[in-house]
Amino acid sequence: MLRLAITLPDGSSVERTFLKGPVTVGRAEDVTLSLKDLSLSRRHALFETGPHGWTVQDLGSRNGTFVNGHRLTAPQALRMGDALQLGQVRIQVLECGAPAEVSDREIGETTLLKPVAKVLKDSGVDALPVTAEASKETLHRYAERLSLLAKVHEALASQVTEEGLLTLVLDQIFDQLHPDQAAIFLKGEDGSFACAASRCQKDCYDKLLLSRSLVREVVDKKAAALVVDAFTDARFQQAMSLRAVGVRSILAVPLLTEDVALGLLVCASRLAVRSFTQEDLEFVVPLASVAAMRLRNLRLALEAAEKKRLEQELALARRIQVGLFREEIPQLPGYAILGGNVPSRVVSGDFYQLLSSDNGCTALVADVSGKGIGAALLAASLEALFAGPLHLNLPPSEVCNRVSQLFYARTDASKFATAFLAQLDAASGVVTYCNAGHCPAVLVTAQGEVKALTSTGPPLGMFADQQYSQEQVALQPGDTLVLYSDGVTETTDAHGDEFGLERFSELLRSYRTLPLEDLWEQVEQELSTYSQSPTPGDDRTLVFIRRETKPA
Repeated sequence: MLRLAITLPDGSSVERTFLKGPVTVGRAEDVTLSLKDLSLSRRHALFETGPHGWTVQDLGSRNGTFVNGHRLTAPQALRMGDALQLGQVRIQVLECGAPAEVSDREIGETTLLKPVAKVLKDSGVDALPVTAEASKETLHRYAERLSLLAKVHEALASQVTEEGLLTLVLDQIFDQLHPDQAAIFLKGEDGSFACAASRCQKDCYDKLLLSRSLVREVVDKKAAALVVDAFTDARFQQAMSLRAVGVRSILAVPLLTEDVALGLLVCASRLAVRSFTQEDLEFVVPLASVAAMRLRNLRLALEAAEKKRLEQELALARRIQVGLFREEIPQLPGYAILGGNVPSRVVSGDFYQLLSSDNGCTALVADVSGKGIGAALLAASLEALFAGPLHLNLPPSEVCNRVSQLFYARTDASKFATAFLAQLDAASGVVTYCNAGHCPAVLVTAQGEVKALTSTGPPLGMFADQQYSQEQVALQPGDTLVLYSDGVTETTDAHGDEFGLERFSELLRSYRTLPLEDLWEQVEQELSTYSQSPTPGDDRTLVFIRRETKPA
């Protein structure tokens, strides 16, 4: 932990605490500690944690960084009480404990290993462990302890960040127990324990190394431990006696909530300074229980807030995407036309357009890379790029040429889009199309023949001056042209196998005589059955254009 007292040139002061590095100081907006003073450079100095504690280095600032009056020319280790000068800003180091860590060395002599539930009962938190005949002194001691725990509980409940909570827990530990060192280890997703916060007294620079076997004892057995640990740090063997440094009293308590260990709280002191007692244990265990409960609640609140944020983002992205769909479907004599989108759990960049033209209609299905609100916004941008060329009734290849060039200029190299653009001449039934790296459209003839309309160029926005070609196909009476997004053919079953173009083509061929609304329903039913899920994993966009059979 690094705790700094900062005094600005106008005399105002503030304290800041950092549980971990790196911490960049300067007047820029994007640094860790931004101070609005012109004597500072934009990125003035850097505080970092290393294996032996915190260091500070100057980042080539204009006015320099000074430690105890000496200008820095290289990184320097910090000590509690150091006075720093950054430009005209003065900083006092209030705390700079070396980071604690879990090591592989063996556990020391355990003098007490007691289940947390038993400690809570003995401490009077669960029930008063004394009888009516107990002395006034005993009753007074328990009353004071419960009063203190109530105040601690109230103080912890006021914290709205994990960092603030851990800092306050260490405050209480040092106020009540006065240890040499204390640290809070939190359990990661991989099951390992990492130091999330630590603190030490001014005259204690030894790193707090915690035995891995002690961690297992405390966490697995859900027990609090009082340990006499005879570890000696080689750096201090020559300078200080074994009793002064090597032999330590250690108190370790799990952070338990609903029988699950979120981490553990550890206190350590040289025996020459103090030895922890049963009464200390009975204070720390309830404190750890309250801290664990509050930590769990903070995490649940963060999860709920994140879930709400994602839901709001999803709803916004969906509104953007739906706004790209044209509700009015062109009405052409002799043709049946249908288009729609089935939303998934995550918003994709799918969109489609069905537009009337002087001699027929235009159909467009596009899909931008990515998911979520970013993809929805990119799809909206792509739709706007298409609007102008489509309004001019340009040929599909020319439309794609212009859109691709603009899309390339306005997005980074990782962004691209696929599109299938088709223009139908109603009188002749001729469809002129351009496929920019999109899924092959499927043409199903009245006789049951199937043809895939494959790519005529790469995805939009991949190359600066890409030129697209176009092809033509004629719709005869009874023929159906199907445009779709990859959410259709890439629907997967329980084994991860895709539905695929071949299966999709056979489905369209088998039900080619159904009215388009019924064909749509059949496709959706088949995909839901295949995936065994009513909600698709990706958006499904479908556009059908059928030339009606001539009346007899």
